[in-house]
Amino acid sequence: NNVYSFDYLIIATGSKTFIPKIFNKDNFYEVKELQNTIKLKHSFENILHKHLTLKTLSNIVVIGGGSSGVEIAAEMKNYMNESPLYKDVKVTLIAEHFLAEIDEESREKAYENLRKLGIKIIIDRVEKVENDILYTKNKEIKYSFCVLATGIMASDFIENLNFKKENGFLVVDEYL
Repeated sequence: NNVYSFDYLIIATGSKTFIPKIFNKDNFYEVKELQNTIKLKHSFENILHKHLTLKTLSNIVVIGGGSSGVEIAAEMKNYMNESPLYKDVKVTLIAEHFLAEIDEESREKAYENLRKLGIKIIIDRVEKVENDILYTKNKEIKYSFCVLATGIMASDFIENLNFKKENGFLVVDEYL
């Protein structure tokens, strides 16, 4: 119940991963929070171990074509390309939009670099998930492991503030 005066107020409470309702958070991994990143790392290593010991075909899917999704897919494939043991493990990036926040020339270079790494890129929207299959309009993609990099949303603190918002985020003026 304290009242504080200020000249400038900075609200820096972070954000959280936007997870579309079609995804059950228990079967997918996101990387916005440290605990989830640690869980993702252990699960990724377990999938690779399972691939080696059981000789299963593995498809790692990253959903999201922004900078986080692209970086996660590239880092996973780079890691696996260091060892011939993982040559059969596929990495697929599924995104409605691919790096829409950057210029076209840079976007094309990034797209080509991912393809050279061996990453399959599908420009489409995941519409349904059942068991270990992702459904887009035109494809069914079986996966062993899936990472969500589907954007961010405001923290609960911001959501509960009684200030003007746009797309869930606080509206600021031209000075901020």
